[in-house]
Amino acid sequence: MELNKNSTKLNRKTEELKPCPFCGGTDLHLEGIFGPEKIVCYECLAVFSQAESICEEDLIEAWNRRMGDSEDGIQEWISTSERLPEKQGMYLVTVLGDTDFCWWNGDEWGMYSHADKWSECPSDEVEAWRELPEPWPLTIKPERKK
Repeated sequence: MELNKNSTKLNRKTEELKPCPFCGGTDLHLEGIFGPEKIVCYECLAVFSQAESICEEDLIEAWNRRMGDSEDGIQEWISTSERLPEKQGMYLVTVLGDTDFCWWNGDEWGMYSHADKWSECPSDEVEAWRELPEPWPLTIKPERKK
């Protein structure tokens, strides 16, 4: 396969890119006809592009996104013996070996039952927690009532 030698090499951006997730390569190039459209690893020929046209910074951010990165809202499980959440909110938790959703109010874990009643999750039963991922982008536009 012939490599596009006219591509814009990311000399100034190379340090911002994580290595290729497939081969670990660092010979990465930004290519496109109408501006940055894709990133190509010249070591394994992996090509990364987005369905939508996005700016260079968003393309680089998307390339650098990896499972386990807390910057993405996707992170590894955190043991409650290690630390507890810093802010109130809904979290994915492991309770007695099962996965569930619980609310952290800053002092204790809890959940609402089907009858909308607050029930505590005893802290010693919540073994680990993690933040919820970002919701799926809205693809169906709701109709507005007039």
